[in-house]
Amino acid sequence: MNKRVCILYPNYWGDMMGGAELQIKYLIDLLINNGFKVYFICIDQRKADEESQNDFELYRLKCFKFRQTLGSIYPLYHLRIIRELNRIKPDIIYTRTYTSWSGLVTKYAKKRGIKHLWAIASDSDVSRVSKKIRPYKIFDLIERHWVKKAFKDCDFILTQNEFQQNKLLECYKRSGILIKQSTYSCPEKLIKKDNKKLSISWIANFKPLKRPELFIELVEAFNNNPEFDFIMIGRMEKKYKHLMEKTLSKYLNFKYLGEIENDKVNEILCKCHILINTSLFEGFSNTFVQAWMRKVIVISMNSDPDKILTRQGIGFVRENINDVVLLLKELGKDPLKVSELGDRAFSYSNENHSYEKNSCQLLNLML
Repeated sequence: MNKRVCILYPNYWGDMMGGAELQIKYLIDLLINNGFKVYFICIDQRKADEESQNDFELYRLKCFKFRQTLGSIYPLYHLRIIRELNRIKPDIIYTRTYTSWSGLVTKYAKKRGIKHLWAIASDSDVSRVSKKIRPYKIFDLIERHWVKKAFKDCDFILTQNEFQQNKLLECYKRSGILIKQSTYSCPEKLIKKDNKKLSISWIANFKPLKRPELFIELVEAFNNNPEFDFIMIGRMEKKYKHLMEKTLSKYLNFKYLGEIENDKVNEILCKCHILINTSLFEGFSNTFVQAWMRKVIVISMNSDPDKILTRQGIGFVRENINDVVLLLKELGKDPLKVSELGDRAFSYSNENHSYEKNSCQLLNLML
């Protein structure tokens, strides 16, 4: 009988796509291709009633829609999750979320003698358990109780980088399993760039953590310079709508493509030279690896997982927006350097972050 794997994550990539959703899609494809029976539990966040056909069983928890005055509402889903797990009877459970769900699953798995793999999705996940919670945030207190249980008793905690590894050992006396952030390799023949001007991209969902307004500042700084093209990709929150409309109307070398499918993102990266990351922090951004695989160098304003950008010479860290502007102007005058760094990123990523090479490590944990 094939092993039954149940994956719990709040979002289904068919409803909204981000780095974590993409990694879960990769994992499900991997498991199905290797004969596992796969189940996926998520929160129902469909904008319509259409349902896609899948090679796995997708169960949507009815969404609770009310203000989170008392804190996180994830504990409210516990009874439904237990009911589904009892129905599925999984051999292995995988979670990739800093919520009470991971602690609940830890207890469930221990009681039944099955495996639970918990993947850390962000650097903040290994440190925020110590942050203060306001007394009236009852659900947040419940959430913390369950998260602590996951850190203490989960069978396997999967990390993305050395910072998470070290923090896990320091704060929780646990050893994590480092799984390199990976994506599928890109055939070199698909990578075609116009070296007459720099194509600069920003890829993320618009929210305060990602600081999209800083990329707009870059666009403004170059003031329609025809030697630079700027592209933004991602799902936009309403509060950024006015800023986006104003920028689109004023700058001819700026495009906003909205939320698009991952295959289309990769097609655009094949033509880009530079990816800008403006986030306050990341775990290990999936877009970094997607970019490197397509000879795109990364300029990050904060995140440099395991110092790869600087150690490997495949990108730059510039914390100040003015320094990013100066760097882009320098690179614009030296297309040969941009090309050399892109080639280096391509070689490094294929050697170290190829899903074809690294997936066996994750697959072995499921056996």
